[in-house]
Amino acid sequence: MNFASVKKVVRALAGPALSLSIVAAASTAGALDKQATVNAVEYSQGVLLIQLSDGTNYFGQVTADASICNVHNVTLDTLNKWQSLAEAALLSGKQLKIYFTNCGSPNKKYISVIDLWK
Repeated sequence: MNFASVKKVVRALAGPALSLSIVAAASTAGALDKQATVNAVEYSQGVLLIQLSDGTNYFGQVTADASICNVHNVTLDTLNKWQSLAEAALLSGKQLKIYFTNCGSPNKKYISVIDLWK
């Protein structure tokens, strides 16, 4: 087998293996997501609450209870940016996509990422 043939075999095998590993890594991340319009935005003492049109509440906290589950605390700057995105969605009628982690009992939905959709 010459060098060109070996390169073709490696490419043929590596392509599907790489795409499989990317899909597997993405599917095991554990983040859930929801996309909808915003009903309410509330901020009080380091806690941001965003309620989507289905009535579900999503939380961002400076001091989330990490002892219950693997939830990361966020900074005040992050909460401020999330609040701005949520208010923009509320005032414009556009949708937010919220990536979140269920935590505790009952399942409290902690925000990981927010996207503002057109």
